[in-house]
Amino acid sequence: MKAILLTSHGRFCEGLLDASRMILGETPHLYALALDDKGVDHFSHALDLLIGELNQKYDSLLILCDLKGGTPYNQSLKHVFQSDGNIKILTGMNLPMILEIYPQLETAGLDDLVRKASETGKQAITGINEVL
Repeated sequence: MKAILLTSHGRFCEGLLDASRMILGETPHLYALALDDKGVDHFSHALDLLIGELNQKYDSLLILCDLKGGTPYNQSLKHVFQSDGNIKILTGMNLPMILEIYPQLETAGLDDLVRKASETGKQAITGINEVL
């Protein structure tokens, strides 16, 4: 089984988790961890603990980050390098990508989830005035 971990600066990831649950219902394989005013060291330690727990519970993990190069991304990246390919990261997370891939956690492979989330996330960005 696979899991998704949402990470962000501030409570953005928690808001996405809340919105996902509002739309999808219960989401037992979806987690969030925010970088808050407690700082990088606290976030890094909490991330290490959470990923350790998730690695024991799940076969693979997709980490969605708010921003490439930011602290949540950088701290998550070390886990990718330490993994055997069972952890992937995708940046620029948004609600449509979560809603698209969460229902596919049991059936799609990790690489397919990354590809589908990336495609969906890009397609969700639309300049409405240009369409009208």
